[in-house]
Amino acid sequence: MGTTKRLPTPIGRQKEVLCLPAQGHFAVLGTAGSGKTTLAILRSAYLSDPRTDHSGRTLLVTFNRALVAYLRHLQDRDLSNVVVENYHTFARGYLNSRGKMPPRNGICSDLDERKRLIESAKNEVAARYEKHPFFDRPIDVYSEEIRWISQHGISSLKAYTSAERIGRAGARIARKYRKVMFEIYENYIQKRTDSGKLYDWDDLASATRQELEHDDSARLYQHIVIDEGQDFSPEMIRSLALAVPPDGSLTFFGDVAHAFGREIKEGAEAFMALFADSVQGASGYTFHRTSSHLLCCPTDEQAEVLIPDRVPLNDILGIVASSEEQVKNELSRFRHLGIQEDRFKFIIAPTMFKKRALSTCIRSGRRPTEKLWSPGGSNDT
Repeated sequence: MGTTKRLPTPIGRQKEVLCLPAQGHFAVLGTAGSGKTTLAILRSAYLSDPRTDHSGRTLLVTFNRALVAYLRHLQDRDLSNVVVENYHTFARGYLNSRGKMPPRNGICSDLDERKRLIESAKNEVAARYEKHPFFDRPIDVYSEEIRWISQHGISSLKAYTSAERIGRAGARIARKYRKVMFEIYENYIQKRTDSGKLYDWDDLASATRQELEHDDSARLYQHIVIDEGQDFSPEMIRSLALAVPPDGSLTFFGDVAHAFGREIKEGAEAFMALFADSVQGASGYTFHRTSSHLLCCPTDEQAEVLIPDRVPLNDILGIVASSEEQVKNELSRFRHLGIQEDRFKFIIAPTMFKKRALSTCIRSGRRPTEKLWSPGGSNDT
């Protein structure tokens, strides 16, 4: 008989991350070697623990196949309700369950075949125009641009033309050529579909995200934990966020030095820029501020103010919760962590946890309803 190995014991501030709420979306960033993968495993075990009131089937998704094999070898009883998969296994399984995977795979997984289809698409588009150096670039340039379009979920020429392209300078397509590039992209999709390949590895996530947006059935997982999140495309992360129910959680563990922070700016001028009439947001989208927009909120509702170090407990004025039940759950965590229960005020604001309702409030100039919680009842604020 094999020996059952046990999970590592959390130490120091790892305990704080481990006990993040079991409802909502959370991002945990750290440097290489800081124990992010260990925390991802522990977080998965915590969220799936049947002894807690938040337990549910949990998916730990990663790009690291070695981690998948390691966790399956671990055989720890605390992971009995945790499924460990790489992203593409999850996506193919989900699309297959919805009848959206062709019988014979349906994925253009051969890179040489993909390049041949792209070259054929490019040559057909080039034949419609006068001879131009744009069509003489290495095939990898077009391939990389198509990958970028797919990974960011761009589905129209208008969105592509306005998108801010971040990446290697030699691989970027100037805006004046984007109409032609999008023709090549659409032609490639058509040729690939005609060959019986509905997807490639890059747009599989978009297909998953689109299907989940129209899927009202119960979700397979209550919680999803992402390990090595910096390796996931924006569409992968969007699809995983849709794969958990409203009362579930998504926890993202990523490398702070890998790809984050490129747009971070500091100072009063940078702060005021959050409230500009037009703001470039994630994936190249431009957000516009209307006259009814709530004055105290940034133009891009997902904008963040980052603090470079720990936040002293004395600087925390209050904690926002979605319900009285959540307040009681947080107080239970306080007791577990040895924090005095009456140290912070709790404000109950359900709209803050409903992104569409919150967006409607902000864009119509209405403040979300808030209630100050107290053990004997709550009061409007």
